[in-house]
Amino acid sequence: AMSEFLKFRLAFKNTLPKTNFVEIPQLEKIDKFFIEASYPNSDRLLTANFGDGRGGNGANVVTLLLANGFKKDRYYWYLNQLQSGRNQQGLRSGSAFDIVYNQEISFSSVPKTPGLPDSGLYPDMGWAMLRSSWEKDATMLAIKSGFTFNHTHADAGSFILYHNGKNLINDSGNSGYGTLEYSTYYCQSQAHNVILFNGEGQNPEDEYSGVKNPGKLYDLLDAGNFKYIYADATGPYSHILMRNFRHFLWIGK
Repeated sequence: AMSEFLKFRLAFKNTLPKTNFVEIPQLEKIDKFFIEASYPNSDRLLTANFGDGRGGNGANVVTLLLANGFKKDRYYWYLNQLQSGRNQQGLRSGSAFDIVYNQEISFSSVPKTPGLPDSGLYPDMGWAMLRSSWEKDATMLAIKSGFTFNHTHADAGSFILYHNGKNLINDSGNSGYGTLEYSTYYCQSQAHNVILFNGEGQNPEDEYSGVKNPGKLYDLLDAGNFKYIYADATGPYSHILMRNFRHFLWIGK
C-alpha cells in the first residue's frame, strides 16, 4: 500500500512540481519498520515473516522514498544489505525507474549500522524486534501479539528467533491461497509456536479475517545484555482463558 501511494505521489510531484504536499509523519519512519523487521546475515537479508509473510522486504518503498526526495543514511544501509545478498533480493536492475531515479544511489559511504536502537516496539500492531547488535549473523528475537486484520493467522504470542545467520525458530510458513492446507492448517494456532490449552488455540474466527479482541505487547526493556518484553494474548484467547501471558527474558548472549 505504501509503495503504491509513493508512486502516485511521485507522479503527482512530476506533473505539478509546485505543489506543497501535506506532511505525513508516517513517511519519515515507514522505512524504520522494514529495517527493524530485518535480520542481516552473511548470506542475504532475512525478514520476520509472521502470518502470510513470505520474507518480502521494503526495497520498493525505500527506493521510492529516495525518488520522492526523502533521504536518510539508513536508506543506503538497508539497500546495501539487500544488494549484498546472493540474489540481490528485492532490488530491480536496469528498469526504467532505476535509469531515471536511482543512478545517484552510491554505496561508497554506507554507514556501518542503520543508527537505530537494538530493540524496537510497535505497540499498535503488536510487533517487537530485539537484537544483540546490528552486525551480520547476530541474534534477533521477533515477537507478535497485537491487532491483525485480513490475511492473518491465529498466532498471538508467537515468536521467531535468528542466531548466527540462521533462522533457528521460525514461523511455520504458509502455502498458496488456493491450497487446502492454507485454510485448514497454516492459519490456525496449531501451526505456530504458541501454547495450546486442552488442545485449543486462538479463536478460529480470528483466522484469516483478523481479531476482534487484539493482543498487546508491553514493557519493552533493553539494558544491553538484559532485555525483557511481555506479550499479552488474553484477548484472542478470551473464549477459553482469563489470562494468557508470555514473558521473554534475554540475559547475556
